[in-house]
Amino acid sequence: MRFVFLLMLSNIAFFAVFLSSHASAQDTTNPVVVELFTSQSCSSCPPADKILNELVARPNVIALGCHVTYWNHLSWKDTLSLPDCTQLQNDFNAQRGSKRVYTPQMVINGEDEFVGSNQSKAQSAVEKESPVVLLNPSIDDSDIIITMPDDLKKLGASTTLYLYGYNKKYTQDIRSGENRGLVQNYAHPVTFIQRKDDWNSGNENTIKINIPSTSSESYAVILREGQAGKILAAGTIEKGN
Repeated sequence: MRFVFLLMLSNIAFFAVFLSSHASAQDTTNPVVVELFTSQSCSSCPPADKILNELVARPNVIALGCHVTYWNHLSWKDTLSLPDCTQLQNDFNAQRGSKRVYTPQMVINGEDEFVGSNQSKAQSAVEKESPVVLLNPSIDDSDIIITMPDDLKKLGASTTLYLYGYNKKYTQDIRSGENRGLVQNYAHPVTFIQRKDDWNSGNENTIKINIPSTSSESYAVILREGQAGKILAAGTIEKGN
């Protein structure tokens, strides 16, 4: 009886290891991209910022916090705000045929968008969304190098390649405005966004993007339909790798 019990435990352990390694393999090859448009000056944003912190822990998620500028007049200027984030959000909504711009707005793979403070919606959206193609960028001196998979090289000129810089975390003591008195922890705040408009997606196998001088700990490369549409492929790399 004891032998049977031990055999059962051994089988359980084997399948646990198998499932874990299988899930890990999927997580590292099939990313889901989460973008949160947020602001330190927005009283509705802290719950969404917390959700992004939780999503960062998922190994198959590329999570990016994009801080917009249009709330900076409310007694507090967001220390992470970028005009490029505001422009990207405007471009994303315009491409969808919408003039509605708000925070916190969470976008999954450049398609599914919703109020970013909705935790159940965020979790279900990440779990049901089909992963995008994995890109494996590398760093050569001051350049990001991307080798495009063959199926992506045939997409034509209707795609846009983006390079994001971001840091792993950032803590801010907010001293005025709607969130006065809060000490906020931000995950993966974006430090810059750079578009690669001059690449020929039909001919180029290897693409090089110069890294701006802005200090960043990590980089994300994202390929979109059109100017700011559906995300087709994505990958990340840490500085120094």
